[in-house]
Amino acid sequence: MGGFDEEWKLLVQAGAWLTDRGYRLVQSHGPGGMEQGAHVYLGESVGIGFLADRGHWSIELRPGPTTGDWYGEKDWFGLECWSLCLGAPVVFHYSRRLVIVPEREWMDESAASGRLRPQLEYLRVHLTSIEEACHPTRVQQTTRCLTEYTEPILEELRTFLRELLLRWQSGEVDRSFVRDAARARSSTLPGDRPIDACGPSSIPLEVLDEACRLDIAPITKDDVPAYLRLLDTPPGGEKEAWEEWGARP
Repeated sequence: MGGFDEEWKLLVQAGAWLTDRGYRLVQSHGPGGMEQGAHVYLGESVGIGFLADRGHWSIELRPGPTTGDWYGEKDWFGLECWSLCLGAPVVFHYSRRLVIVPEREWMDESAASGRLRPQLEYLRVHLTSIEEACHPTRVQQTTRCLTEYTEPILEELRTFLRELLLRWQSGEVDRSFVRDAARARSSTLPGDRPIDACGPSSIPLEVLDEACRLDIAPITKDDVPAYLRLLDTPPGGEKEAWEEWGARP
């Protein structure tokens, strides 16, 4: 039995645990071809979704009342977003510390970030805290926390990008490594959020997006110093930085 089959068994076992906690299964498909499938559960104040795509697993939760429609509703958040709001670090997602280790180890760690078991273990430990954070008296505050790009997220992202670009500039890694690392990091961030074009999040998110598109973007190592200067923009200087960026030859 392969790894995906083993993890699907874990999903079925998790379903029994969630049912005992009062959750009900409202959407289910799989296991299917290309190692795909999904289960969505609803509780009194939280929706929980398990999604597998090409063997890569993610668990997302939605605060407050929900129909459980994974594809029709927004505000499903990954465990890293929840960890930042709960103050409980997530150890299995791609993080900045992995940038400084050898490429093979990065690949191993990155693959582990998409496994179901560590994410499920985190959910078992923290689900009670998540449910408390979604109580009607707290759910609005929790939703604001989940939807905002807080300064800790942005500072971690800036550091991640600086270190990644410096490794590319030095020749330690190539552009495909930078692209894959950026895409892995992007998958852990809050998604579908309106971003102020000149706000604090605009620079790191734009640089991350450019790195994710290195397979088609006309960017070379010679451009790295300019991106590093952009990332060093002090708070409040984003508008001027973008004006200077647009005036480049």
